[in-house]
Amino acid sequence: MLTLVTYTGGGETERIARAIFDVLPAAREIRPLDEVESAQPYDLVFLGLASPAEGMEARAASLMGDPGRGNVLALFFTGAPVPEGASGIAEKAGAIDCLECDGRDEETSRRAQLFARQVLEKMHGIKATGCA
Repeated sequence: MLTLVTYTGGGETERIARAIFDVLPAAREIRPLDEVESAQPYDLVFLGLASPAEGMEARAASLMGDPGRGNVLALFFTGAPVPEGASGIAEKAGAIDCLECDGRDEETSRRAQLFARQVLEKMHGIKATGCA
């Protein structure tokens, strides 16, 4: 299973993306969203947004391509406070799961890693390694 972790901007969103990336099985890549043309080669995509912009669900749908392809989207949002409606956007984008982060501490990284493990388990019963 090939997994992509992608994110907008840097800072907190990139830090959470890297925490997620660290617990994923070996077949994985991490890149800023503006460097990703398509999610088609990936089975699972973690998409991180500093704040969901209007039309984000259209961008996620465009990134994911044909729904029959079988790849899965998991969203995570960062910011303080987390933008209202973040969970609704995840649902519209067809995400399997959504994480809303609003802290900049070590606990936020642990929550992100737990989120990644839960997504993997929902998909295939895969147990990720390296989590504290």
